[in-house]
Amino acid sequence: MPRGIASNGEVSYSVTNLDSASTMLMAVYVYEEEALIKSGEFQNFDEGSPKDNMKRYGQESPPLYDLTSYSVPTTIFYGGHDNFIQETDIMWLSNQTHADELVYVPQFEHQDFVWGIDAVVHVYRHIVDTIFKG
Repeated sequence: MPRGIASNGEVSYSVTNLDSASTMLMAVYVYEEEALIKSGEFQNFDEGSPKDNMKRYGQESPPLYDLTSYSVPTTIFYGGHDNFIQETDIMWLSNQTHADELVYVPQFEHQDFVWGIDAVVHVYRHIVDTIFKG
């Protein structure tokens, strides 16, 4: 059974209780608020007004990211206890990117893919193997 940071209360507490003004959390909040939640679309940053969007993008609203235009090998890792993303969003992303592989780690939450105790077993080895296979 995978062990993520959730099994280490000290690490989990320190990561999930970062000061809300920290750079990492602010970046997450801004992206979620502006790019995803408000628009419901996976798009470039909304400058806040049609005039500012026009200056930046040449159109009144931010353009959508066209993930179907990329043709690179793609593996998507996701966990069963991720509070940041839902499985329906993973499936949407998989379809948009034509992902070659989905790797589900049932016990992992969002941060476990970077800081999890077993990330080397369930994520990093897989990434390295995929790189050398290609």
